[in-house]
Parts: sequence; C-alpha cells; structure tokens
Amino acid sequence: VSQHNIQEAAFILKESFHHFPEKTVHLIGVNTDKTNRASFVAIEYRSHYFLGADNGIFSLLINDTGKAEIFLLKRKEDEFE
Repeated sequence: VSQHNIQEAAFILKESFHHFPEKTVHLIGVNTDKTNRASFVAIEYRSHYFLGADNGIFSLLINDTGKAEIFLLKRKEDEFE
C-alpha cells in the first residue's frame, strides 16, 4: 500500500478480507500516526472484525447492503480533555 493512500488500502482490503477465515481481526494502519486526531473504531462486518482510524477507509470498504456494527473506541489521552 502506498504511504497514506486510503483508497488503495480500502480496495486491497475489500478484495481480500473474505479470503481469511471468519472472525479474523484485521488491523488497518493507514493514516493512523500520533498526530492524526481521527477517532478509532472497531467494526464487525460479514463475520470479520476491523480496527482502525475513522478516516474514511471504512466507508470505502462497507458500501453495500451488508450489515455492520460499529463501535467508537476512546483513546486514553482523550479522557483528560
């Protein structure tokens, strides 16, 4: 995946995740550096789990009628703001 390329990462993930066993946890680390203030999410989609920054990648992955459960993850440093 090219550096910081969310569209490329989403395409690769969308075309490949279903080749993994159900209940696989996929960690997405595109545009998730420490200076990024995006929220992080956990998603259950088509019997797979995805963790990553809420930076638009998941809207490119989940763009059909498949049901997705989405959970916002709170970062520890956000507790003190």
